[in-house]
This record gives sequence, structure tokens and C-alpha cells, in this order.
Amino acid sequence: MIIAQEIDRIMRTYGGKFSKPEKALLNQTLQLCENYSYACSKAIKLVPMHSILMAIILDHEKEIQSMVQDFELRIKN
Repeated sequence: MIIAQEIDRIMRTYGGKFSKPEKALLNQTLQLCENYSYACSKAIKLVPMHSILMAIILDHEKEIQSMVQDFELRIKN
């Protein structure tokens, strides 16, 4: 719930300053936190922005690893 409130605050603060596609991308990126909400809620000292950033970092790392694997498969073939 705290993380959702922080996402809402970020969207209110920054969302209106971006174009419609950029705002949608920002919202999509911030919603990545839902994938990691359980793990983030177990943090000893919950700082909502830390949880949001960690979720984004983890999701991007998974994407990078997937792209690297695809690239390596293409090189082998």
C-alpha cells in the first residue's frame, strides 16, 4: 500500500510533465513494482522509493539477461 501511494505521488508530481506516450511508459515502469511487492514489503526499513527502484533494476536486469541469451544463441547458429 505504501508503494502504491508513492507511485501515485510520483505520477501526480511528474506525470503531467511528459507527453502521453512518455507518461504511459513512466506508469508502466513504475507498475513493475507489483511483480516484486511481496519481496519489497519484507524490507526491514521500508523506503518506498528504494523498493520502486529495486523493482525497476531487477526487471531491467532480467530483460538484459534474456537479450544476452538470445544474442548468444544467434551467434552459435
